[in-house]
Amino acid sequence: MVNKKTVILFIIILTLISLSAYAYKRTWYLDSVISKIDFNRVYAVDDKGVQMAIGSGFIQDVKKSQEQDGLEFTVDNIIVDKKRIVVFYTIKNKLDHRYIKRIYYSLYDENKEPIEGSTSPNISYEDTDLNKVKRVHDSFEIILSEEIKTPSKIKMDITLNESKYTSQEYDEIMNSNKMNDSDNSSYMYTLYIPIDKKIFEAKEKIYNINETIDIQNQNIFIDNIVVYPTVATLDIRYDEDNTMEVFEIKDLKLSTLDKEYNLGINSIISSNKDEFTRSLYFESPYFEDREELYINGSGIKALEKDKLEVVVDIENKKLIKLLVSNLKLKKVSDEKDSFLENKNHYELKFECDRDISFSFEFKDKDNASFRAYSVGYSEEDDYKEIYYVIDKDVKYKNPITLTISDYDNLINKPFKIEVK
Repeated sequence: MVNKKTVILFIIILTLISLSAYAYKRTWYLDSVISKIDFNRVYAVDDKGVQMAIGSGFIQDVKKSQEQDGLEFTVDNIIVDKKRIVVFYTIKNKLDHRYIKRIYYSLYDENKEPIEGSTSPNISYEDTDLNKVKRVHDSFEIILSEEIKTPSKIKMDITLNESKYTSQEYDEIMNSNKMNDSDNSSYMYTLYIPIDKKIFEAKEKIYNINETIDIQNQNIFIDNIVVYPTVATLDIRYDEDNTMEVFEIKDLKLSTLDKEYNLGINSIISSNKDEFTRSLYFESPYFEDREELYINGSGIKALEKDKLEVVVDIENKKLIKLLVSNLKLKKVSDEKDSFLENKNHYELKFECDRDISFSFEFKDKDNASFRAYSVGYSEEDDYKEIYYVIDKDVKYKNPITLTISDYDNLINKPFKIEVK
């Protein structure tokens, strides 16, 4: 016969074990949630699509490191889909290092073929003193030129450029010609990252749209959108018969009923297949469980095509053609007080009451193409100044033709296109 007290004790023990197991699971769950929040904070992840990919487990732990002269580079995690690769990393200072100014990277697949695409050199720690914080976290990425099959291994060649100086100090010393070779260093790393293909099996979602946006008789053809786990690509075409050059579709976004997905992936906006065709990159709604998806915009920024060219007689320092009424050529100069203080360059100074920019490429009298030495901008209270600097020693024939590449002329017409 079982003692009553023994039964009660047994029940209490089982209850405690069950509660402990529940508490353990609950604690693990909370830790996981906190970990994801911390991950986004530590690596400065503000891309909604990548945040959802991480939250959905579409990410692989790596923890591969290499050290050069007391500066350790670690690949912590990686995300791979057919159109984008995101690498999360840590730089650790084990000796006496200061400011990392640039990171350069090249990626290769298992066949030693380069993985090509658009990259961004942006870093979040350029003026962070590694002697004080000892380590920094960030990410880099590639928006792939073409779809790829998930590789089984990725080789990464990484170069870190280090300086002893903050950005402001660096510029001041460079301008004073007092920079020494010993003030800057480069460190190179090669890491081989095995890829767990099972993690990255998610398939892209393709939506054919075939809609036309007509804004002031300027046609924009919206062909299709492909939603990958970390990026959505929207394929559009500008009608070749448009009378205006469309510089931008204003406030272009993807949206559901309660969330918007922004245009641009870490400052990478689009890839241009030709003069009229664009693939635009958006944050991805792939992991959002919504039945609806829309494309929204408020209008276009555009200028008549016959007003795009500005023709300047460099030798006689005067305008030959300028059809934008609020753009003025103020000076053509090669004097000592010019923008670059360099007599080997001409400086063209323009003024405009709104944002405007010129293409770096210009043409001469014979339609031969050249590139500007530099293009600069400054902003006054009620106008903008644009500096266009060209090399006097280049053998172009006068006059030269500049092309307006952006002009803040807004044509408002909101639109909303249903994707699904």
